[in-house]
Amino acid sequence: MGDKENNKSYDLAPGDIVIDFRNKESGLLIKRFSLFEEVILGDEIYPAIIAWDILWTGSHLSEKPKRPLVYTENGLINMLNNGVLVLLKGI
Repeated sequence: MGDKENNKSYDLAPGDIVIDFRNKESGLLIKRFSLFEEVILGDEIYPAIIAWDILWTGSHLSEKPKRPLVYTENGLINMLNNGVLVLLKGI
């Protein structure tokens, strides 16, 4: 498996901000919710898929209507671990 450095745990919370320096955009984490609940089929357990509503802003988005976009929590954590996004806690 991956090393600990690449498998950090983040305590994401509403009000946290993620920054995408490459695209010059920032996003406000609004709400955490379950896209799909955990499912048990026979001996197989499929875990819940958790997601976040994020309100993005930035130069690329200035002309577009503002609305939350959905990102899975695993996807956000992967982007944070790989340096695609930077997390600012509780601003």
